[in-house]
Amino acid sequence: MTDDAFIQALQQETARQAAMLNGDPGPMISYWADSDDITVFGGWGRTEKGHKPVTDAMRWVASRFTGADAVNLEHLVIASNGDLAYTAGFERSHVSVDGGPQLR
Repeated sequence: MTDDAFIQALQQETARQAAMLNGDPGPMISYWADSDDITVFGGWGRTEKGHKPVTDAMRWVASRFTGADAVNLEHLVIASNGDLAYTAGFERSHVSVDGGPQLR
C-alpha cells in the first residue's frame, strides 16, 4: 500500500465513522470483507466473528447513535508495511446515544 493510498483510506475511514455516528452503518459494512473470517472487538462490548454477526453488530451500534457532529479521528500511531497497515488513537464527536441529549 502506498502512503497516498493509506492516507486516502484514513480519510475515507473518517467518513465511514461519521456515517455510523449518524445512524448509517452502510458505508462501514460495505468496507468490511464479506467473509466468515472477519471479527470485531467493538467498543460497545460486542465481540463477533463471521460476516452476519459482525454486520448485525454494526447495525445495532449505528442504531444507537444520532446527531453526530465534527467527527474527529486522532491517530496517535500510524504504520504500514506492504499490504498491512494499522492505526491506534481516539475517536471524538458530539453525539446522541439512544435518543438522549447530545453528549460532549
